[in-house]
Amino acid sequence: MDSSRSFAWFMAIGGRIAFLALWLFSPVVNTAFANSIGPILGLIISPLAALTYSLFKSTEYNNVFGIGWVILILVLMFAFDLGADIFLIFASRKK
Repeated sequence: MDSSRSFAWFMAIGGRIAFLALWLFSPVVNTAFANSIGPILGLIISPLAALTYSLFKSTEYNNVFGIGWVILILVLMFAFDLGADIFLIFASRKK
C-alpha cells in the first residue's frame, strides 16, 4: 500500500476512531447530544463535525455561543470529512 492510500485511510477512519473513543470513554458526547441518534449519525456521516460540536458543547459554559462561527467551523469540519472520504475513493482506485 503506497503512502497516499495509507494517508487516505487514516483521514477517513481517524476522525471516526477519535469520536468513538470520546463517546465510549468520556461523558462529553452524552452531555452534548440529547439522544443516541445524533452521535450515531455523526459517526457515520461527519465524525469531525460531531467531535467538534461535542467539544464545543463540553466547555465550562456548557453551551455553544456565537452561532455564526460555530456553523462555520462545523461546515469546515464537514467539508474536511467529505474531502477525506473522496480522497480515499480516488486513492483506492487502481491505476
